[in-house]
Amino acid sequence: MQPYLSLYWAGFGAPALIGGAILLLVMASLCDIAVRIIPDGICIALVAIGLVLRIVQGHAAVALLAAAIVFLCAMVCYLRGWMGGGDVKLISASVLLLPAAAITTYIALVGLAGGILALVYIALRRLVPKPGPRPTGLLARIWRTERFRIRRGGPLPYGVGIASGAILTLLISPA
Repeated sequence: MQPYLSLYWAGFGAPALIGGAILLLVMASLCDIAVRIIPDGICIALVAIGLVLRIVQGHAAVALLAAAIVFLCAMVCYLRGWMGGGDVKLISASVLLLPAAAITTYIALVGLAGGILALVYIALRRLVPKPGPRPTGLLARIWRTERFRIRRGGPLPYGVGIASGAILTLLISPA
């Protein structure tokens, strides 16, 4: 590791970067739930954090190759209509946050979290009552919109599953 690449001299190490990445992943989840859009800025910030982590550790080439492979696989899912474009961006950016050895764990956790999310939405479809009067607060409006999406069988906010898988993998694997 070259000293000029290390951020540790400034007291800004991997834990701070990973903490920032987790906050960005939570923000991506909330945006996906609220409006079904994952902002480009969040994905760009995740890519930047991931690249810094991988460059400092000396594994940038492997990380970029892994992200490219995941991007191509996710793009096939997008072209078949199984994922949204934001999901493709988020899953590809999230791969850069992880060491190469943790990527298979990440993909498995994304699948597990997505499956749990799908089961929750299937159960909620039967349990959610019809929307009442128009709410006034932001969270109440988001919940009303989500109830409408659930009742009509709208698309899942799969960014939640992707972000959950990334957060769990970041917490259980070494940086």
